[in-house]
Amino acid sequence: MKPGTSSASSSATIPPSVVHHAALIGDLTAKSAATAAKLLGEEGGKLQLLRLRTRTGELLVAPGDDATLVVAQKAHSAVMTPLVATGSGPAGGAAAGGAAGAAAGGGDDKKAAASA
Repeated sequence: MKPGTSSASSSATIPPSVVHHAALIGDLTAKSAATAAKLLGEEGGKLQLLRLRTRTGELLVAPGDDATLVVAQKAHSAVMTPLVATGSGPAGGAAAGGAAGAAAGGGDDKKAAASA
């Protein structure tokens, strides 16, 4: 659809920036699907979900036959917590509580190091 034209389901015009971003997402999805098929050797495979994470945000793209679902959200600090605890504990370098404790917010190594 061309920027500034009205869609069939509503009389509102689609802003040019939306059309531009939709084209970029479409290109990214097509290239990601081609790359995944090439790397995995599955020519008949279909991309189901594309997830891109940065320090500040996350983009989820789920392409379909008739439409593509795109979710853009801000990253939350709890989501961005590393799953691997850094410490000198007996279990392979993980502090007491392990990765599960760090993921649940129970293993705060910075506070423990500051008080030691």
